[in-house]
Amino acid sequence: MLGRIDQRLDLSVYVICNTSGRQCTHYHPIAGVPIATLAAPFVRTFPDLEPAMKSRRIRPGRLAAVLAMTSVLAACSAANEATLGDGFTDITERARDEAPLVVYSSATDAVNEAITSAFGQAYPDIEVAVTRLSTGDLRSRFASETATGAQSADLVIVTDPLMFNENPEWFRELSENEVPNLAHLRDTSVAANHFTAVTSPWVITYNEQKIGTPPTTWKDLVSPELAGKASFADPRVSADSVMSFYQILMDENGPDFLRTIGDQSGDWFESSVPAVQKVAAGQLALAAPGAKAHSVALMEAGAPIKAVTPEPVIAFPNLIGISENGQSPNAAMVFADFVLSEEGQRAYCGDAFYMTMRDDEIDGCPSAPEDIRLADPMRAHAEREEILNAFELN
Repeated sequence: MLGRIDQRLDLSVYVICNTSGRQCTHYHPIAGVPIATLAAPFVRTFPDLEPAMKSRRIRPGRLAAVLAMTSVLAACSAANEATLGDGFTDITERARDEAPLVVYSSATDAVNEAITSAFGQAYPDIEVAVTRLSTGDLRSRFASETATGAQSADLVIVTDPLMFNENPEWFRELSENEVPNLAHLRDTSVAANHFTAVTSPWVITYNEQKIGTPPTTWKDLVSPELAGKASFADPRVSADSVMSFYQILMDENGPDFLRTIGDQSGDWFESSVPAVQKVAAGQLALAAPGAKAHSVALMEAGAPIKAVTPEPVIAFPNLIGISENGQSPNAAMVFADFVLSEEGQRAYCGDAFYMTMRDDEIDGCPSAPEDIRLADPMRAHAEREEILNAFELN
């Protein structure tokens, strides 16, 4: 059976199933090589092709032609397999001849657009295609594609290091030879197979008409003035990055601090976006933690709210890793290096949504303080029950 089942970079992917229909293999239309072999129930089909796939088989002559094309093009693909260059100059030259760079990113659409636009101006000969996914969905998709041998991302941008630590063999080791701007990062921001591109500080969004004294520290979250008027991320359903935020508060203030938050919370949220909207509407006095980007549009529209970064700064990292088996390894290295350049950092930071971890000053991108508290989602994942129990919620 033959049918179009997926699209990526405007290239169709085809599947050929055995006569029982229980085993199907994906074929790349240009490379002509098997991409992945999956059980038939997991093969996704476009609705208009499903009836044909269920009711007809390919004629023997047509199937033979498809398989012959596959064999010929597979040899061409093997001959043209991308090889990482020797040094950044060679890497840059090779990147121009590679397939479009595929990036999976958990950053916002606005950030992704800003980075790719700036990158396109610096490297107009290197094409980039970005797919935005939450870190959890990104991790699952990349793992599934990589484990089955399917074509996946050349480079990923995520907010926790789980995939790099659990499956380090999926990612290339990085050095200043391939990514020269790694030399500008603080030592704590560079690991063997990934690095911190920027950090995103957690903020408190508050309504100026509802709060007399603006919050300046995280301890202000338990102010008696806020009892029943604040909304907090629900620890019962929060992602590991949010649980790490709560873990840092518990480390610094003790478990009773989280219990007090639980006692006086007037509302729990799963997403900070609707929580910030409630604050803007005056239904709540404050919402935390959140990202500054979620408040900007409302502030620009005249809502009486402000987003502040309390002391000490608590932030989660935006991490970049490069696939060991990507089709465009050279382009991935060039992109990673650009993100760490002054131009790339300015594009990433936008309206001061992020902080740079470079060891020098960059106009338009504030530097993270030396005493910044960085989220550790892996530790929070392992100690999730302890954090949750500290809230003493029913």
